[in-house]
Amino acid sequence: PDTESVHVWPVILGLNTEASVLPAADTGSGYQPRHRVECVSAGCLLLSSLLAFPPDTVVPVCQGLGALGRQFPEALHALSMDRMAGRVLEAAFKPGSALPDSLKYQVVVQFAGAQEAVASTCTSPAGGWVVSAMFAACETHPDSQKHLKDALLSVGSRLKTANPAVWHKCGMEAASVPTNDQ
Repeated sequence: PDTESVHVWPVILGLNTEASVLPAADTGSGYQPRHRVECVSAGCLLLSSLLAFPPDTVVPVCQGLGALGRQFPEALHALSMDRMAGRVLEAAFKPGSALPDSLKYQVVVQFAGAQEAVASTCTSPAGGWVVSAMFAACETHPDSQKHLKDALLSVGSRLKTANPAVWHKCGMEAASVPTNDQ
């Protein structure tokens, strides 16, 4: 099912049946995801709306995010840093979205596993809110939340400086933060 499911989000986000996960262009500055997904505003609105439906009516959408995270985790990081797609991911992680909690936890752990990408995402204006939504979605699952918190701790004071709202929303002030960033 992953082979077909991995294309669900790119097709809807791009409103293009030919859409897929694409190689990303290297800009030569900082962390660059290896994959990207093209998005249009109408596709983002459509996918956000679908995430409000009951889970059993949008199974391919749910499976699609899981498949995308497993096969192309860099694409999730790229989506989270896009203003429009980031809002879709925020909606996906809100309580009551179509995504089952177990899938939310799985995606968070996959996301947190890429330290460099997490650092780039959480310190960006759009990506930080996706990270906050992921963190909030894991309130009832301490193991997943710990994975994400550990990844955020590795960013250190850069997160506090670059995105203080995310720092606060993720409860980082209560955590021990290294003074020297890794």
